[in-house]
Amino acid sequence: MSVKALLPSNFGGRLFLIFLAVMAVPLSLIFLVLVTGFTASQQEDSFAQLRFVRDAKQAEIEQYFAFSLRQAETLVRSSAMRYSVGDFYGFSYAFRMIDPVPENARRVLQDVFALDQGDIGQPAEMGRPLVRKAFEYANAHNRFHEDFLSFLRGSGFDNLYLINTAGLVVYSVEKDGYLGSDVGAAQQGTPLGHLARTMLGEPGAERLVRLDFGRDPVTQAFAAYIAIRIEFHNRTRGLAVFRLPAGAVDRLVQGQFGNRAVGQLFLTGSNGALISAPPDGALRPGDRRAAPVPPSSEQGTDILDKGSAGEAALSAWTVLPFGDRLWYLSAEMPTGEAFAKTEALTRFVVGVAAITLPVIVLVAFLLSRAISASLGRLTDAAEAIAAGRLELDMPDISRPDELVRLTASFRRMRMAARDQLALIGQKNRELEQARILTGKPAEEATEPMEIGFAADAGPDERDPGAPDLAASPDRGLYRETVVAVMTDSLQLWRKATGKSKFDLAEESGIWRVSLDRSSLQARTLDKYLLLDTLPERPRWRDVISTGEFVLARAAAQEPAMAEALSAHLEGLRRLVKASLDPVRA
Repeated sequence: MSVKALLPSNFGGRLFLIFLAVMAVPLSLIFLVLVTGFTASQQEDSFAQLRFVRDAKQAEIEQYFAFSLRQAETLVRSSAMRYSVGDFYGFSYAFRMIDPVPENARRVLQDVFALDQGDIGQPAEMGRPLVRKAFEYANAHNRFHEDFLSFLRGSGFDNLYLINTAGLVVYSVEKDGYLGSDVGAAQQGTPLGHLARTMLGEPGAERLVRLDFGRDPVTQAFAAYIAIRIEFHNRTRGLAVFRLPAGAVDRLVQGQFGNRAVGQLFLTGSNGALISAPPDGALRPGDRRAAPVPPSSEQGTDILDKGSAGEAALSAWTVLPFGDRLWYLSAEMPTGEAFAKTEALTRFVVGVAAITLPVIVLVAFLLSRAISASLGRLTDAAEAIAAGRLELDMPDISRPDELVRLTASFRRMRMAARDQLALIGQKNRELEQARILTGKPAEEATEPMEIGFAADAGPDERDPGAPDLAASPDRGLYRETVVAVMTDSLQLWRKATGKSKFDLAEESGIWRVSLDRSSLQARTLDKYLLLDTLPERPRWRDVISTGEFVLARAAAQEPAMAEALSAHLEGLRRLVKASLDPVRA
């Protein structure tokens, strides 16, 4: 089905669609551009805020870790750390003095610190049980513990483990299940066991190793570990393992920006577990992300169908290196929050459209009906004029100006037609009176009256004494010559001027033009173009006058046709003269 078939067939319906499109389409485009532009602006502003938060927090985290590592490095290089783990002076020596069998020594420490009950032993709780069961260990503990505890209070770490070259955890600031354990053998699958095996069992191993956040099966803590080899006189003395709690990192990440004023911050480890999440959210450190981490090593921004919290969000992300692992930091803003103003604007625009659209439809309908109604009245008036009903009044139209002018034109046309008809009636009455007075034949008297042209019948038709060629032997040639002159004249006239026979009749003033209903007729002239319709007594003077009129105006344009017409005119003159001479004699 074509588009034209769907359009209304009447002018009013099409005008209604045009008005509706002219008014509604620009308004719709304005609304669309307004909403789209505002949405793009809101999106760019939100991304700019998220990028600022991301970059600021990235710099803060990197500075925090750099400072923490410097603290740990400084402690490891201190003489206290080097002597504390020694085999002849420190915790390794003291642990061996408890019992030569490491497992027995471990049970003693676990019993002294009540670790079998899940408690964490404190220095004040050691007292006599530790001195009585492990005198050397108590001396080492009293000598180094306070320094290590003070270090933890001023750093981001929450525990410190000392592992000797045999893989034994000979000391920890906070006493837990690792104390006294052989992480090199019995607890190889633990984070400390992995660090001991990697850094003590392999020659040429790195001096510093970071272990990403994970759930520790021994302590059940969600933490990361940083292990630094303790060296003295180019010999490995053991490992210092610093535990980095997720809570400290979480406080660092959520600090200042945790009120969601400019988005939510998420820090994810390399294994997909959350290190930090907004405090007012459902996720906690250690939980799995609701959406996978994008496989990108570069920072960027995008609208995610599923963000860290599991809902669509605007996200500005970057990666943070943690040893040989990559952390994923993202500043996110739920799309509902980011585009809240856009949604409010959209609702406002929809409300305005719901109000204005009916008004637009009503205005378009009224305008189209007003114009189409005026055109309909003009159409009815034109049809009445065409049908001859000239007595009807023209419609009164005051707007628009073009229709006012068109109405005035129709009014003048109706008045002109009425005047012409009145003139025709007057001329016909005059002809009827002339017929009665002169005795003209009835068939000639009943011919329609011409419009605006005086018609003088030739003497040969009106004068009863004119010569009659009916009995002449040249009658046939005479009639043929009359028709030839008329046809040549009409052809030359049309060829040279491009005008019609009605123009010839009007301009020459010889032939009559009549109005037959809605069309012009030149019946008398038409009779002279064919032998069958040529009158018995042709108006030879009108025929000769017609030829001379055409030659005077068109001979120069068409010489060949003018020569043929001149020849026929000359022949007609000779025939007329030959016929009239006997009459005069």
